[in-house]
Amino acid sequence: MSVRILDVGCGADSVAKVVFDWIEDKEITRLDGNADAKPDILHDITEPLPQELRNSFDIVYMSHVLEHIDRDKVINTFRYTISALKNMGEAWIIVPSLEWAAGEIIKKNDGIHIQGMLYGSQLAPLEFHRVGFTLMGLRQLAEVCGLLVRKAYQAPFDVHLAERRFHCVQNVVVAMRYDSARE
Repeated sequence: MSVRILDVGCGADSVAKVVFDWIEDKEITRLDGNADAKPDILHDITEPLPQELRNSFDIVYMSHVLEHIDRDKVINTFRYTISALKNMGEAWIIVPSLEWAAGEIIKKNDGIHIQGMLYGSQLAPLEFHRVGFTLMGLRQLAEVCGLLVRKAYQAPFDVHLAERRFHCVQNVVVAMRYDSARE
């Protein structure tokens, strides 16, 4: 049976196919609020998901999406997106590391890459960061929304700005929906 993956905020260049290349039999559905990304599903994630998407995915993947949501809408937006998970499904949430960026500033390593981590590229209306997350804060978001955190860690990733490559850090939480009443 095929693993169904919902790539939330996929953008024009979805990375879910690379991240989940280890899963042989998979079906990736791309969801984005920007029509220019040409997603499979055009939807504003600050609104509830259509009924046909709820409880139907094994994995909900959100890479560098939540930081673009207004702070007062983050919890509901996350709840809406994880409503797509089947029981025992996993949410993979990845955001820039606020504590790493703060540490770099304290070490006087501030630069364009740190500004980008904190505030986004700001090259287009949807590329502004509106909220930041520490690893603990991201973990707590998953728990508050009823998920069981399986993994919480920091991982390296590269940012390319002004024809340079910067080594940065992102926060990653993998959490599972477990509804014992549905077993």
